[in-house]
Amino acid sequence: MTRDRDHSLPFNPLLRELLGGRADQSAPVHWNTRGAWHFRDRTGSPARSRVQWTDLAERCARLGWDDYWAEWRTHLRARRVVVEHTSINPVHPLHLGALRSTLIGGSLARVLRSAGADVKVHYFVNDHGRQVVLLDWILARTDRAAVPPGLRFDLAAGVLYALVNMLLGDRREDVARLTAAHPWLDAAVPSAARDTAALRARLTDPADPEAGFVDGMVDLTLHDMALVGAHVDVLERESQVAGPLEPLLLGLLGEHETVSVNGTWCLRRPDGLVPLARANGSSLYFLRDVANALGRGPGNDLMFHVIGDDQSLLQRALRELLDRRGLASEHVAFGTITDGGRKFSSRQNRLVTVEQVHARGAGRLDAVALDMMLRRPSRSVDIAAFDGLAHQRVTRALELARQGRGVTRSRSAASRPAARALLFHLLRGLGAVHGALHRRSPHPLARYLVDLSADYARAARAEAVTPWAQEWFLATHAHLTDLLGLDTADPLPSRDRARAA
Repeated sequence: MTRDRDHSLPFNPLLRELLGGRADQSAPVHWNTRGAWHFRDRTGSPARSRVQWTDLAERCARLGWDDYWAEWRTHLRARRVVVEHTSINPVHPLHLGALRSTLIGGSLARVLRSAGADVKVHYFVNDHGRQVVLLDWILARTDRAAVPPGLRFDLAAGVLYALVNMLLGDRREDVARLTAAHPWLDAAVPSAARDTAALRARLTDPADPEAGFVDGMVDLTLHDMALVGAHVDVLERESQVAGPLEPLLLGLLGEHETVSVNGTWCLRRPDGLVPLARANGSSLYFLRDVANALGRGPGNDLMFHVIGDDQSLLQRALRELLDRRGLASEHVAFGTITDGGRKFSSRQNRLVTVEQVHARGAGRLDAVALDMMLRRPSRSVDIAAFDGLAHQRVTRALELARQGRGVTRSRSAASRPAARALLFHLLRGLGAVHGALHRRSPHPLARYLVDLSADYARAARAEAVTPWAQEWFLATHAHLTDLLGLDTADPLPSRDRARAA
């Protein structure tokens, strides 16, 4: 017997109607495919209710999909929220190792907006420091005419960034491997331009470069993010908060226990050391991150930061610092992404880029994104295990629904096992979107979309899909793919899609 926990009672008109106002709205409702609802009444005592499937189907048909979702659309009305994805490093293209933050942050922003919240998506551009200096140095010594004309700028920049790191580390075998993969490097960066002594001298100069390439790199990253439905409202640049930060530094040194390690000032915390500034007083990343967060002001109810789990220490420290200043902050940490057991590396140019996956054909990027979101964020993921089968199930069910396969007007169809399973999943929609919000994760929505699609396909094969269930499925499918950023998870060509709309 399948049984599901549902926390949607405060904004679920159907459940409230079915339970007759007897349920405690702060407690979950457990319900199953036999038509039993287990809940707690207003006194907190366990209670149970039953309903006939045919009657439930008729209630759904009368209510309509829009009315079913209406209260959710105002659930977080007047709440102001900032969602910040993992920052852009403008030295390499967007790749699958970084895509997870885009998927989590993008879906979280859309779920919040769907509930009526005023959401602003911020992206922090790391255009300050060593990485930018390295790429700026090698670009200044590159013969652009020798770079293949069809190669995207960010892909070429990623190769050059790997090269300059290999030169700096005198990794000759790695340079040979990189050159074999990209033969244009010999002409683009000849031996005379590979003066590592000059490079090391440049790294000792504290002045930041006028990195004109950053805007182009950011534009290409934003383009690739849009391929998975992620959009940015505010770009924040590290260089804009890299000025004098002495007052903030002195304030933190006075408020918290600190320690100097080889001249670097650090916050001393029970869970580790957080670097703040170098011995000469120049700021490190965490201090600029604090300054940037404080600069957003007190007008937001909550700030979300989506990060790799290796950044959890810094985010815990940031959350506590902001909390002391009356600002609410949370972070969502995700596990490592690997390819065949190996981590992605910009310094080795060991990347699978979003653009490369997208170029392989329609639906390939959506399939990868859906496979990634089906894994809980806290777990590590290896893309070699992705098979795309979930995406096939989702698109196949959509085809069946659009073609009207298995749709029947028989009143008795609602009592068939396949129809009951489909109804059960259609009514889990509000619970699933609430679960995604509660867990700060697209996983519940991705799992729900795949399970719902599988049940629709089974009901279609059994000719047990009622007209209202077909209508609800198409609306739910469109809503879920939008929330997950899978708008392109569409088996129809664009002209057919326009006619279907």
